[in-house]
Amino acid sequence: MKTYSTVADIPVRNARDLAAYAEKHGWKWVAAEGQDSDSNPFVTVIAGNPADGEQYKVTWHTRETGTFRLFSGLHQRAFGTAWLAAPSLTVIRRRISSSAQL
Repeated sequence: MKTYSTVADIPVRNARDLAAYAEKHGWKWVAAEGQDSDSNPFVTVIAGNPADGEQYKVTWHTRETGTFRLFSGLHQRAFGTAWLAAPSLTVIRRRISSSAQL
């Protein structure tokens, strides 16, 4: 699995945009690229609020389409709580900006 330390290196535009938005609003992020068991590439971004532990894990995958498409999104209210289905990227961005840690 390949990890990214700068936003500009993330190969998927929407993943890059999410990481940049999180960083701009004081959230931390990590991004990684991997392959599933059939060698289909995917990119995952985890954006987290350091103040309260809220996190979003969003994955773009190439399975079946051959191009990166939004595949899944998960939300964790605080560290150690259950991961649940995440809202849309629009709502995620709204949540990030409303709890900015500047």
